[in-house]
Amino acid sequence: MQQQNATQDGIVWDEPRTNANDFDMYGSITDPTSGTSYPAEFSTQDANNLELSLLYLQDSPLASSWIDQAAATGVGVTFDHTIENGLAYDGDNGPGVTWNPDVGFQMENGEIISPAGILVSEFGHTVEPNGLDPNPTPDPVWNNSAEAAAHAPSNEIYADLGEPYRPGYDIGGDMVDVSTVTTHTDAGAYDNSGFDAGSFAADYGVTNFGFDSFGGYDSFGSGGYDNYGYDAGSFAADYGIGNYSFDSFGGGGGGGGMSFNDLSETVQAV
Repeated sequence: MQQQNATQDGIVWDEPRTNANDFDMYGSITDPTSGTSYPAEFSTQDANNLELSLLYLQDSPLASSWIDQAAATGVGVTFDHTIENGLAYDGDNGPGVTWNPDVGFQMENGEIISPAGILVSEFGHTVEPNGLDPNPTPDPVWNNSAEAAAHAPSNEIYADLGEPYRPGYDIGGDMVDVSTVTTHTDAGAYDNSGFDAGSFAADYGVTNFGFDSFGGYDSFGSGGYDNYGYDAGSFAADYGIGNYSFDSFGGGGGGGGMSFNDLSETVQAV
């Protein structure tokens, strides 16, 4: 499994961009039995991990926008090395996220989304409309509308960063220890629908995506398909399949979340 990593050598705290110092930072520990969280100290390493994540995420325009909005609206970041996921909440002091910088999300196909990738999806909860909706509506892919508000657009960020495509919410998978906050599987190039033209060509023995069913597209990308000439709807109709998240496209995986029964806040998990 090829993975991409970054080091703290790249941190430049005084650059004109949102950095870790723009966030209120806290620490906590969580009782694994009761789910109760208690205040704790956070370390310089925690702050460095946040800064390294923000630096890495700047390579995605959407991630940069979410980070800037989160900092501007006073979103706090709580480091908790005892939780197995990320959390976003709307508490008495406003919205915030709780993050474990030690773990990534490994989907059932073995591909790993980095801790930084988990963090940015939680920022998405705090800034996207309805991302912390206390009464979300059901969603067939992302469990509910609040999860969809954050996680569906997160795939655009993952595509920008070369991280794996996440096809849904309740899709299995586990949180795993990783060596850095940017450790992830190198997923290559794909669009935000999870379609990887290179993998498709290799797996299915084709080099030309100009299927007749796509209706005579041109090089400027006219019609309802992506820049590879791939039209998911026509493909599904013509070839009798309703799910085109082939294994090679990054399908599989997913994760649940923790909920704290003794908290009154609205909580959305990774």
